Amino acid sequence: MSDSARKLERIALPNDLSGKSVLDIGCNEGLFCHWAKQRGAARVVGIDFDRPRLEFAIKNYGGSGIDFRFQNWSTLPEGPFDIVLWMSAMHYEKNPKRVFESIKRVLSPDGILILECGVVDRSGKEMVRFQRHSDACLYPTTDLLLGEFLRGFAVRRFYRPEVTPGDPVPREVFHCSLQRPIVNIVQGGSRDGKSFLASGFFAKAATKTYSIDIIIARIATAQYHHTPLEKAIRDAYDSKSLFSVHVAIEEQGLSNEFAIMLAELVSPSDEFVVFEGYLRPPVLAALSENLGKFSVVWHTSRFT
Repeated sequence: MSDSARKLERIALPNDLSGKSVLDIGCNEGLFCHWAKQRGAARVVGIDFDRPRLEFAIKNYGGSGIDFRFQNWSTLPEGPFDIVLWMSAMHYEKNPKRVFESIKRVLSPDGILILECGVVDRSGKEMVRFQRHSDACLYPTTDLLLGEFLRGFAVRRFYRPEVTPGDPVPREVFHCSLQRPIVNIVQGGSRDGKSFLASGFFAKAATKTYSIDIIIARIATAQYHHTPLEKAIRDAYDSKSLFSVHVAIEEQGLSNEFAIMLAELVSPSDEFVVFEGYLRPPVLAALSENLGKFSVVWHTSRFT
């Protein structure tokens, strides 16, 4: 009953999958695995627990090197996968959140989950039971899907809802990537209002907030100083003005060390981290570079 060619158009599977790895969860008769292989994917794995359909897939497409496996999706094949497909199947799963957590573990850092599923356009977080032509299935509301099931993903609603034959719930297409921490570095001079902005507004949404001034003061006044950076901060520290500390760090060639130390305060599991305070250009550049390896970095400064 499914128009596979139409679905292929809607999900926007990349035309060039050269060297990529693809996992199709609930691969059915294997057609999308076949199309992924045709587009150059180096590794294609399709899983399903409908044995007759999987046997059809193996018979028709298994010869091209596609790895078809008879299994459910309580556990997923070992990744990483650049593309994970989960299409026309989530309504059979009683615990979708568990599957999404498994997908996070096998999706490559820059990978994409292509999700095609029925979504109920209704307020509230609930699974809604719908009786179809052949069975009864559960569908999430938009709030439940985006607010709970897909937490930890950056989600792009890729295609408008569309009713498909045999299913009363309109299906949407979502392209989901692993969410990276967002780090906002709030810069400015003395009395520019950066502390008020960071603590009064950003802090309400932040996972962590850091004051550069407080970090420097703690290092300078600690009982022990082991590294050249710690000793430089201690020796140049003036509680009335920290400018001398920043100059000493730069003049002693410790800008990168300072930036690395600050970057270590952010973990990949953070959602939104704020740094507030003065930084010399070399430290700011090095901090942005180090954080950019695993997070999205924003700079906020006052317009003058």
